[in-house]
Amino acid sequence: MFTTRCLLSALSLAAALLLGACRPAAVPTAPSKTVLAALQRGINLGIWTNDRNLDAIHAAQVQPDAADLRLIRTLGFRHVRVSLDPAWLADADLRPYDGRLVEMQRDLARIKAQGLFVVLSMQPSSAFKQRLASDPRRLRDSAELWRTIATTLKDFGPDDIAYELLNEPEVADAAAVRGILTALAAGLRKAAPRHVLVVQGPRYSDVEDLVRLVPLDDRNVVYSFHFYEPKNFTHQGVPYGWPMWGLLSDLPYPSSPEAVEPALAFMSFEAIEHARYYGEQRWNRDKLATALAPAAQWARQHGVALWCSEFGAFRYKTKPEDRARWLSDTRELLEADGIGWTLWDYAGYFGLVSGPQSQRVLDRSAANALQLAEPPR
Repeated sequence: MFTTRCLLSALSLAAALLLGACRPAAVPTAPSKTVLAALQRGINLGIWTNDRNLDAIHAAQVQPDAADLRLIRTLGFRHVRVSLDPAWLADADLRPYDGRLVEMQRDLARIKAQGLFVVLSMQPSSAFKQRLASDPRRLRDSAELWRTIATTLKDFGPDDIAYELLNEPEVADAAAVRGILTALAAGLRKAAPRHVLVVQGPRYSDVEDLVRLVPLDDRNVVYSFHFYEPKNFTHQGVPYGWPMWGLLSDLPYPSSPEAVEPALAFMSFEAIEHARYYGEQRWNRDKLATALAPAAQWARQHGVALWCSEFGAFRYKTKPEDRARWLSDTRELLEADGIGWTLWDYAGYFGLVSGPQSQRVLDRSAANALQLAEPPR
């Protein structure tokens, strides 16, 4: 017989089920295994919204099309890291331009359609970053911009995208950077409470910068760093940054005084001293391991997830075989410590491919060093 007690029990069960359905999903206390697996190997789309005005880099070369995204997936990459310049997205008051949010959403959907995880990385100008440290209003508006971005990308779930709060903060004060990141995270969490956030250390996000950072209170965070050691090798010939790098070329890896000697004959007087010093440092696999070790130690100490979001070597003034040896050693060392990695980058100065869209030429020595899948002929 259906009694009053049975009716009350049934109503209580229905109410409990309804409350359970309405209750928001628990906020993760650590990055999911799905996201961590996706971060194991990836590639940077370094110039997407950034630096479109550089004369030496043309959109047809660096902007990926559908064929590029298919190639990235075919090679075995699991994620792409996409740069986002707020100056492209929004005006001086950080109000998004008409249509730019839609364009961003459309472009990222193309990546998602290829089965690739996305890391969306905020990469503003140096002046923008310095202002974050000195102007509370700009910091508040930047946090609101992140909220707007995440709201626009509401169809991208936690297993589709992660948000990297600020690339290379450039601010030297680690405590100040932590404050900036905490404020940006608070804005983003209003629209993305369950997504993984990516955080870097102060200055230029090198290993030595990461280990100065006190982790955020938020636990659903992956901490990232960049690795370009030794920069006299990886940055030889670059047309930006420290002017001396532009004067270096053909430096070998591994290095020794004997190995660098042939390259000295083709260098300017100013560069020879730095080239010889690079040789005397004797950079090799063991020295790379020593340079990387503090990052993994820091992550173990704090019990946090770690990811190398940039590593690579400039390709135009570096011999392919030396570049390949450096890439191979660095990749193997990262993997040995369980650290996911993202090559810098796809088609730019440090690129894996050359040539314009539809005519890409894969750097096979670099691809082999990264143990990528063989692309179709």
